[in-house]
Amino acid sequence: MLKDLELLGITIYSQAVLGKLRRSDPLARSTQRLSLAHCQGMESLQLLEFKKMRHLKELYIDSCNQLQDLIVDHVEKEDTGIPSAKKRDDLKLLTLAFLPDLVRVSLGPAPHRFQHLRDLTIKSCPKLGNVSWVLRLESLEQLVISQCDGLEEVVHEGSDTRTNGAPEVEEEGVEACEQRRDGFPKLRSMVLSDLHRLRSICQSKDLPCLQNIKVERCPNLRRLPVGRMPKLEQIIGENEWWEGMPPETKADLCNYNDDDRNSRNLQPQ
Repeated sequence: MLKDLELLGITIYSQAVLGKLRRSDPLARSTQRLSLAHCQGMESLQLLEFKKMRHLKELYIDSCNQLQDLIVDHVEKEDTGIPSAKKRDDLKLLTLAFLPDLVRVSLGPAPHRFQHLRDLTIKSCPKLGNVSWVLRLESLEQLVISQCDGLEEVVHEGSDTRTNGAPEVEEEGVEACEQRRDGFPKLRSMVLSDLHRLRSICQSKDLPCLQNIKVERCPNLRRLPVGRMPKLEQIIGENEWWEGMPPETKADLCNYNDDDRNSRNLQPQ
């Protein structure tokens, strides 16, 4: 019966059970949604271990209290010379939540399993100082970061997050935007909440597709990216936060391409 199984969503509560799933070809091949929750003793997770999960589209990692490292490997080429990623469904959604010891996410050279990730949520990961690796997610459309008490920067400017020879990004229904290796070429929505130490999102990065930014309870974030945001429609935030922003920053935000767009709400709501 398992050989006829086409779609599977599964929640796993132990590292031992995860190992059994990886060794079961029918189950692994059919898994589209995987949740790892409360996996005690798991200090490192390497996505190469999921190589049999060829149709995995959604990955949730939640309350794995000892997890310190998430390693996203380079996708090896097969005998045909075609990257394995071309022969599998691409991971589209990732949620990292309630991971008190997570200190790093490491991405291997492209192509990697996150190269077509569209939706990323990071919640309650207090040891993350920055998430500079998100610059390598060239298909990312939505980014949500909340309750990460150690986060001071979204992107640390000293980090080298790029690799040579990165593949072109497929458009897949997203409005075509100029492809930039030093920014977020497809990011449309960003939500930042309860980040009490956050001081910076990124400096000098263009956000050519960004439409909406929502900022809640980020008292130390006084500046937004200075790169061009030609599609920006709305900034949502608390009045106190908006009023505390430097006047020149507010003026720049309100003046982006005024002659090229309709009236847009750039005030907090």
